[in-house]
Amino acid sequence: MSAASKAGSDSSRQLSLLAPVLAEVVPASNRHNLFLIISEWMRTSFAALQLGVSPDTLHRRRESNGGFLEIGRDYVLGPYRNSPLVWNVQNCRDAFNQNGLRVRKEG
Repeated sequence: MSAASKAGSDSSRQLSLLAPVLAEVVPASNRHNLFLIISEWMRTSFAALQLGVSPDTLHRRRESNGGFLEIGRDYVLGPYRNSPLVWNVQNCRDAFNQNGLRVRKEG
C-alpha cells in the first residue's frame, strides 16, 4: 500500500469512526468541510490556521505568484475557476521550513 493510499484510508477510517457523533452535531451540508479538516488536505482557511499564516500568505507563496509552494504537491486546483484551492498541510509545512533554511543560509 502506498503512503498516499494509506493516508487516505486512515482519514476515511477516522471519519467513519466519528460518523455517528458527527451525524448528531454537524449538518449534512457541512460534512464535506469536516472531512477536509480531518484529512491532510485542507481548504485555504483551515490550512492557513494549521500553518500559523494568513490565507493571503498561502496564496502569495504559490509558485504561480513567484513563491515556493508547488502545484500538485503542496496544493491543487479545483475543477472550476471559482473552486477553492486545497492544500497539503504537511507538504506546505515542509516547504516553509525548507525555504526558511535556504533564506538563513543565504543571509
